[in-house]
Amino acid sequence: MTGRDAYRIPFVPGHSMAVVMAAFAAEVTRPLLVDTGALITTMSVATAQRLGHDLEHPAKWGHLVGIDGRPRRVPIVNPGRLALGGMIIPVSEVAVADLPGGFRADGLLGLDVLRRFRVTFEFDTRHLVVRPVA
Repeated sequence: MTGRDAYRIPFVPGHSMAVVMAAFAAEVTRPLLVDTGALITTMSVATAQRLGHDLEHPAKWGHLVGIDGRPRRVPIVNPGRLALGGMIIPVSEVAVADLPGGFRADGLLGLDVLRRFRVTFEFDTRHLVVRPVA
């Protein structure tokens, strides 16, 4: 990351929630729902497969509790990095799980990434403002 004071990441138009564009590894950008209730960042099964991850034999398995309150076993993969708003963020563990269809997002941007920064939601300007923590 560079020494910039803040990164202003626009919300994706047409969404009523805070959705931003991000890319895992060398993948094209995909919409991620910014979720301060998610402990770990997630990517869809399709994205994980495009990146070549073996979902039947991942390096690690984890558990996610969805909005329905039920835990489920999910593969954990290592995409290496996440490109977000001009930043390249090292990311070694991402859960693989599809969101319910109504979310129109390819995954979740979770606290494992967000807690590395000072984050402000600017709903009036429809931006996520991310500041590196000193």
